[in-house]
Amino acid sequence: MAKEIFLTPREQELFLDLYDLIFLDVDYLQKVIYQSSKPAIYRRTKLLEEHGYITSFRLAIVDKANPAGRSKNVYTLDSKGLEEVRELLGEARWDTRWTDRTPSHIYHCLEMANVHASFKLIDNDHFGIHEWLNESRSQYRFADGRDGQIKPDGMLLLKAKSHDIHAGVMLELERSKQRKDVSIGKLKRYNRYCEIKCFTDQESIDVDIAAPRIVFISVKENEMRNLILHTKDVNTSSTKGVLYTTMEKILADPYGKIFFAKGSSNPEQLYGIADPIN
Repeated sequence: MAKEIFLTPREQELFLDLYDLIFLDVDYLQKVIYQSSKPAIYRRTKLLEEHGYITSFRLAIVDKANPAGRSKNVYTLDSKGLEEVRELLGEARWDTRWTDRTPSHIYHCLEMANVHASFKLIDNDHFGIHEWLNESRSQYRFADGRDGQIKPDGMLLLKAKSHDIHAGVMLELERSKQRKDVSIGKLKRYNRYCEIKCFTDQESIDVDIAAPRIVFISVKENEMRNLILHTKDVNTSSTKGVLYTTMEKILADPYGKIFFAKGSSNPEQLYGIADPIN
């Protein structure tokens, strides 16, 4: 029989983050949720699993710096955790197909979770997170066919701390082998989405925003430079701007001047995430 468990505010935060991000690894739990040793986290998560709040599996670590055969714990919601989310939010929509994904997709989700953590943990004088929308909640179909849908890896809704103003940022974590035509197609669809103001009636966006800004995050500097070159002539006039950065920079300083901007009069000028582009 499982040991009795009493849920803490940290567990509530864990369930909500799992609801938003689908998959989290033990490194995220250590950095964002528990700020404790990994053995202590493993004991706590094992108890949560035994009571049906979360479930876990081992995921192989694919990294040139690490030898083959290593793996780590990855967590997602189980039935009782989802019920806790419903109690906290009033409702919760969950599809088991979201967790039946390939390892590559799970890695992609974990990388986006790291981006979320950087915005959540690093304080900023001007902005805070209003809400994070995962891939499922941020996607939107505005026309039939493949070209009639946007599908960001996530969307960040920011709130100004000194004014009642919100801003939307669509996030695209670029894969290293992504082809030029795929990136161009994404930007064309984003521009059309903004042109017809789909963001004004998208149910998952619960605040008033202007047209969203598009942020591309590349793994490597040279990949970012190629992306800038490949997309420079795409019409994005209906968006709030297109920014480019690397994963390393956004994890270190997400609110800093780390972004190159499409259409900037000075191609080498760096911008903050909400700076006007000139």
